[in-house]
Amino acid sequence: MMKRTATLFFGFSLTIASAACGGTAEPTRMSVRDSAGVQIVENFGGDFLSTVITISDEPVLRLSRDGDENYEFFGAFGGLRLDDGTYVVSNLGDRSIRYFSPTGEWIGSFGRRGRGPCEWANPSRVFRLGPDTLAVADVLRFVVFTVGGECISTRDVGRTAARGLRNISGRLDDGSLFASESSLLGSLARTGISRDSIWWLRLDEDLEPVNEFGPLPGFARYGPDESSWPRYTPLFWTYTRLRVANGGIAVADNRHYQIDFLSAEGALRRSVRRETGPRTLTDNDVARAREILLDRDLDPELGRERRVQLEIPAGVTELPAMQDFLVDLDGFLWVNRYERPGDEDGAWDVFEPTGRYAGKVYLEPDIMVLEIGFDYLLGVVRDEFDVEHPVVYSILRQEEN
Repeated sequence: MMKRTATLFFGFSLTIASAACGGTAEPTRMSVRDSAGVQIVENFGGDFLSTVITISDEPVLRLSRDGDENYEFFGAFGGLRLDDGTYVVSNLGDRSIRYFSPTGEWIGSFGRRGRGPCEWANPSRVFRLGPDTLAVADVLRFVVFTVGGECISTRDVGRTAARGLRNISGRLDDGSLFASESSLLGSLARTGISRDSIWWLRLDEDLEPVNEFGPLPGFARYGPDESSWPRYTPLFWTYTRLRVANGGIAVADNRHYQIDFLSAEGALRRSVRRETGPRTLTDNDVARAREILLDRDLDPELGRERRVQLEIPAGVTELPAMQDFLVDLDGFLWVNRYERPGDEDGAWDVFEPTGRYAGKVYLEPDIMVLEIGFDYLLGVVRDEFDVEHPVVYSILRQEEN
């Protein structure tokens, strides 16, 4: 029988007074304390370039080429590197999983769209299931195959009644699978800002829920009036991010600079926090965000629905604290902070496995990071024509003195 766990609350940050500082960063400080068995790690002080992790200025490898369909990507949402250096990248365009040699040469492709063995609808996620096996999960199917591309099993993914589709995204330390579901029912107001609800589940080898945790606040939605169904707002939106990390789960509400680490069973073990400066939303922030959005994505003549996306609902007074986060294969936490519109410089904060701030590194501002290993970063960048390019950066790590 599936066990239900009481609601967990995340993202309640300690309010920290920060002194004004000039062009020189303050020395960083770290405070570690125990609160009811949970380790609270708080980092104070200014920014500095990381000396623990150094990333190459340019990609050392590109997995894309013009004029060859095996190197052209649309929807490269998942990727990893195998132990032998082979790169595996999913491609939503032709529904395939593509293999590339350590030098970036296409080796072959696996899978396709369909309902047969080792076929799927949208292979957006690919992850390690065991030493010699990988898994692809979309919202309908869960496919297991060898690292060499031989099909092992194909199963349908279930869902909980009255919720959205189930997303499986990784394996936990105890061998169970991590999945998330969201629901709009009963959680959204007809007008103003509200957030949908999100649950995460542990699934057994038969993809049956063992227990679930939630609900947590999910994506922010905005309804301008009674006649409109709430929809996403692309300006300063808030959401909760869930990731498999260190064999358990990492959770963060992007309104706050706080990442909570849980065991596979859902027990809160550690909370990593960092103070941030003032995040008050200004008129200039709003004007700049609208300008950027119109330049990139929206045509102002497209009508009311598009214009609603440019509105700033009443009550939005602060910028979010972070864009995204992930934990690399060595247990380091990487946080892409939320910068003011137009000030995005690609800065990511890096934290050691202890939660200690180790400095910042710079990546391409719009990079989508797929995986970070000991000596590499695999991600996807876009060119001026919005074409996707999977790329690899080299990483040099060294211990602190």
